[in-house]
Amino acid sequence: MNHLPAGTALTVRPSTIFTSLGPVPQSNLSASVLISPEHFSLEAGGTQIVTATFRFPTTGIDSSTYPVFSGFIEVEGSSVSDSFHVSYLGLAAGLKDKQVIDDTDHIFGIKLPALLNEKGTLQTSPRNYTFVNEDAPSLLERFAIIFC
Repeated sequence: MNHLPAGTALTVRPSTIFTSLGPVPQSNLSASVLISPEHFSLEAGGTQIVTATFRFPTTGIDSSTYPVFSGFIEVEGSSVSDSFHVSYLGLAAGLKDKQVIDDTDHIFGIKLPALLNEKGTLQTSPRNYTFVNEDAPSLLERFAIIFC
């Protein structure tokens, strides 16, 4: 069995909360894989459990860019027609830590999320609304997933 790394995509722009727009930057660092057992033989109809343990680089890559590692595990048979590969994909960061609500002023010129009055302008002080006809506030928010 062989490990064939396919690439590492840096999916979030450094020092921002926004995703990378295409083309997504790549890193030349890749995951390492420990395959056990590395070699085995099977009889026709037989089975074999194989464990693949992936390790992402701990230095040289910024986990806040949410690097996505990928590649293939190549299984070589006794002939070319018996060989195949299994693809893998892994994220070297915790999605539970990813900020998803935009709290910047990049698009609208005001910090988000923001409360807008009935005229659609920023509400800067407390006030009462009747919620009759158009007399109601609205919330301006957006996801930080895409920055256009």
